Amino acid sequence: MDTAIIKNAQNFTKILPLTSSICLFFFELISRSLASEK
Repeated sequence: MDTAIIKNAQNFTKILPLTSSICLFFFELISRSLASEK
């Protein structure tokens, strides 16, 4: 039981930077497209 929780935590910490970088990428993409429209 404890090992499963630890594995899930390790996977989460691996995925977290990836998702945050993707969110930042999309945010920058949207902000650039909005800026170009004006």
